[in-house]
Amino acid sequence: MNYVLSIAKEYKYELLLIYFYMFVAQLSFLLQPYVLGRMIDGLIKGEYFWLGCFIGIAIVENAFIYRRMIYDTKVYTKIYNGIVLKYLKRDSVSNSSARFARTELSGAIIKFLEDDVQYYIYAILGILGSLFFIFLQSPLTGFVVLSCLLPIVGIVSIFYRKIALS
Repeated sequence: MNYVLSIAKEYKYELLLIYFYMFVAQLSFLLQPYVLGRMIDGLIKGEYFWLGCFIGIAIVENAFIYRRMIYDTKVYTKIYNGIVLKYLKRDSVSNSSARFARTELSGAIIKFLEDDVQYYIYAILGILGSLFFIFLQSPLTGFVVLSCLLPIVGIVSIFYRKIALS
């Protein structure tokens, strides 16, 4: 884990930019149901303001998703190449199959940064953003949802503990 943190520190600005793109895209995604409801209400009244907002949000979301996809490919390729080149310079005495296996393991680090970390960020933003919009519409409903959260997390933890033991 320390090695992954050292990589994250070395490429912190690039990774922060990727995570910023993800943040904006996810917030745009979370805004869509709220704006969609307002858009339908507005269209029934003959107003088009929320339609423009909905189209604008869709454009912003897709632009940030596209930009993140392009940029993170470059960054993760750069990180992977840096890891592999550092290793190959350090270890010139091992046979080629051992060197190949170790360079393949560096792909797991990139997969963790590219897939797992992003999954956790999306999950956290999704939960917090959904709670925000629930509280915005009805605080009482928000408190009901929060009161249900603890038992759900407890049940899921019990199931995962049982799965881990088997």
